[in-house]
Formats: sequence, C-alpha cells, structure tokens
Amino acid sequence: MKVRVIFEREKINKNFFSGWGNSYLVGEEVLFDTGEKSEYILNNLKMLNVNILDVKTIVISHNHWDHKGGLWQLLEINPKIKVVGCMDFLNNCQNRNASFCLQQAIPSQKIAEGIYTTGCIKTVYKGNNLEEQALVVRGVEGVFVLCGCAHSGILQFINEAKKIFPQEKVYAIIGGFHLINENIRVVRHLVEEVKKQGIKKIGPAHCTGFEAEQIFKEAYGNDFLNVKAGAVFEL
Repeated sequence: MKVRVIFEREKINKNFFSGWGNSYLVGEEVLFDTGEKSEYILNNLKMLNVNILDVKTIVISHNHWDHKGGLWQLLEINPKIKVVGCMDFLNNCQNRNASFCLQQAIPSQKIAEGIYTTGCIKTVYKGNNLEEQALVVRGVEGVFVLCGCAHSGILQFINEAKKIFPQEKVYAIIGGFHLINENIRVVRHLVEEVKKQGIKKIGPAHCTGFEAEQIFKEAYGNDFLNVKAGAVFEL
C-alpha cells in the first residue's frame, strides 16, 4: 500500500509547504487528516500529482485545528467526499453545510479496501475530553498504523490494530506520537516497549519532538522512516 505524505512539519524540498499538523494519502482514495490550511494541502497534492476529485474519503483523526484546518475548502472542491470523524469533531461541525457526508467512526470500520479505523479512543488532553482515531492498513509486509497525534499513546493504537488483524504482525507505525514535552527516560522506555511489540519500521513525526525522534532513529537505524511532506512510502 502506498502512503504519500501530503503535509508535515518538515518537507523534502522547497516546492512543498510544511507546517503544524499532518496529512497522509493512503492508497489513491483515502486522505488522513488535512493539516492546518487547505492551500498547503492543495499545493502539495498537486506536487504529488494527486487530484482532490479522486479522493473518496477523508478521515479526521481528532478535533484539533491542525488536523482539520484544510478540510472545508477541500469539500467545497469535491463535495462528494465522505468524512469520517469522532463525535466531538462531528458535534463541532453542526453549523456547517449539512449536505456534506459526515459519518461517525466505528471501531474496526472498513474505510476502503485494506484500510480500517481503530474507532475513537477517549482520552484527556489539557483538562479536556478528547476522542482520537488512527488508521490501520494492511500492507505488503504486514499491518501498519497511521496516527494523527496519538494523545492516548501509540501502544494503545498498536493494540487496537492487533484486534482488527489478530493473525498478522504490526509492521510499522507512522505519524505524531505526542512526545514533544515528555521526559527522555519515558521516551526511551516507550521505544523499548514498541520494539518488544515487533514493530519493524517507525516514522515519528509532527508532535513527536526532535529529541524523541532522535531516540527512535538511534534505536531503529535503517528502519527509521523520514516522514516529510512530499515523501512516498510503499508499505
């Protein structure tokens, strides 16, 4: 399964926009998150020869501005897109055009062939309740997980992936791991736990934090994925 990094904190060259938030195209028809601005997403889609009219589903990981910022203009261009989100995100959309197809994420829900959502995991962030989902995708080497921020922790999303595909190994995990302000000892322990889970390739990005990314890079060596806007992975 091909994953194209549409938007991230870093970029492969000056032709791409980068910033806060993330956005990944999984296969040809599923967009996971929409970054902070639609103009950034549209530019980067064009650079990767992707037409927004070919996208059938957008999955919003959680109800934060940097993951849904580009959504509404994309829907104005292609109103046929189905949007799958958690209830706090959907409730926030009540004043939007009701003609858009907004659906609540359901655990183990099939989004497209080989692509599933974990369903919404409840957590607390900065004193507020938050729901977040990740994508679980069947790839060539095994299952991989795409995270927006993983506020509830990447280990929980790995466990959810194993529930969806109990007979397959979780091969890779990519996205924001939300370790930017975490204690380094906690990060090192997490890396050990992730390796115990048998994760072969790792791509920490967005809100993971540079120090935490470096620790993952040291642990994974050639199996570390540089997740930057414009990068393309075959997983």
